[in-house]
Amino acid sequence: MKRYFLRRCGWWFLASVLLTTCMPGWADAPAERAARLAAHYNLDKPEGNGPFPAVMLVPACNGFNPRLMKEGRYKNATRRLKELGFAVIRVDYLAAGEVNACDSIIYPAELADDIVTVTKYLRAQSFVKPDAINVLAWSYGGGAAFNALTKTESREPAQVAAVVAYYPYLALARPWSVDVPALVFCGDEDTVAPCARFESLLDEVPTRARVKVVKYPESYHVFDNSELPTKVTSVSGSTIGYNEKSATAAWAEVEKFLRR
Repeated sequence: MKRYFLRRCGWWFLASVLLTTCMPGWADAPAERAARLAAHYNLDKPEGNGPFPAVMLVPACNGFNPRLMKEGRYKNATRRLKELGFAVIRVDYLAAGEVNACDSIIYPAELADDIVTVTKYLRAQSFVKPDAINVLAWSYGGGAAFNALTKTESREPAQVAAVVAYYPYLALARPWSVDVPALVFCGDEDTVAPCARFESLLDEVPTRARVKVVKYPESYHVFDNSELPTKVTSVSGSTIGYNEKSATAAWAEVEKFLRR
């Protein structure tokens, strides 16, 4: 099982190095893309008519695809958030793009657009509080979540209430000026998405006072995934692994932050 994980995910770490030079290999028309996203929303909400605050889950490179990695952490997050009274929806950019996580290069701008699209969908639903839509993202999804806070030639920034990002991977990320509170977790042993890389980006963010960065000692990339060993070295040489203490502390921060 460990060998299967290394073979699959080692490619992602190699692919991540290429992100800054590769152009998107898939780009649907906006309406077609939105329809593909909607087919995989997997929306879950508390009983009743609401309106409820909402959370968009934006996964790491492996996405929600159980063939590549078990999706326990996303299911657990959904269950916990629902118990707290949140509607939860998935931003399944891999399924929408009809690509396999570790087998394809995903262009960050495409995923940022997806986050904006799902935000607009949620704001149009009667069971959602339009001013209480949040993002909870991991790794590659975390980098894209911050990209979604920037304005482009084709869209406005995502209208979200807050962003929570576990060890955001910042390929092609740009500084943002939208006044949105953010909570960021990183491990001090993370060589895939180092804390220093995010802090360097923050130096250019006008609203950095609204961003809280929490560093966890002796923690690697993917430290919150209990389905991993405590330490695994990928074929690309990157070390990742689960840290129960850090994962527990981080989730407590998530609940406190979203319920503020």
